[in-house]
Amino acid sequence: MSQINKYLGTSLDVPAMKGTSYKLKLYTSSLYNAKCAALEISSTTLEETIAYISALTEGGYVFSKNGTNVKNDAFTVGYDADKNYTLRIIYISDASETDIFFYNYNANIQ
Repeated sequence: MSQINKYLGTSLDVPAMKGTSYKLKLYTSSLYNAKCAALEISSTTLEETIAYISALTEGGYVFSKNGTNVKNDAFTVGYDADKNYTLRIIYISDASETDIFFYNYNANIQ
């Protein structure tokens, strides 16, 4: 989280999702023209991804797009209670991985 916070200029720690390995990519999204931190978490399942999103929701996060209907290969979009981050979370069934994309809340993310 320290690298993500430094890159995005934020300070909130998002709870970690369990996985066997993590890859972090810091870049500017060409889709949204906004800074993005992408965390790739390997060896996960759809059920673990659903449980992670549920835990975030219980912790005050709000997920509006696909928040109640998490599916393989479909983004779930939400934000934290203090509106620091917009999160886009996807479970990729072919790779057995969960990807979490972090953006500043004020970025125009759909």
